[in-house]
Amino acid sequence: MEITKMLTLSTAHIEESTAQLLNNGEQSLILYPKGEYGWFIYIGDQEELEEKLENLPKELVSIIQLTLEQGCEWLCLDQDGEILEELPQFDW
Repeated sequence: MEITKMLTLSTAHIEESTAQLLNNGEQSLILYPKGEYGWFIYIGDQEELEEKLENLPKELVSIIQLTLEQGCEWLCLDQDGEILEELPQFDW
C-alpha cells in the first residue's frame, strides 16, 4: 500500500499576488484548486523542482523547501491551514 505525506499550511503564508498566480495557472507547478479555499500542489522531489523554483515567488519557494524538509510530496495551502510563526504572513 502506498501512502503519500502532505503538509497543510495557511494561505496566509503567501502574498495575494502569488494566490492570483496559482489561480491563473501562470507557473509550472502541478496543482489542483481546493475549491475557493486553496490549492493542492505536487512537490515531488528536489530534482524535479530545481527549474520550477527559479521562477516562483520567494515566499512560495520557502514553503516548498519546508515541504521537502518534512518529507512530503504534496503541499496543501488552505485558508484554515496552520500558521507557522517562522514563516512570513500576509494579510489579504
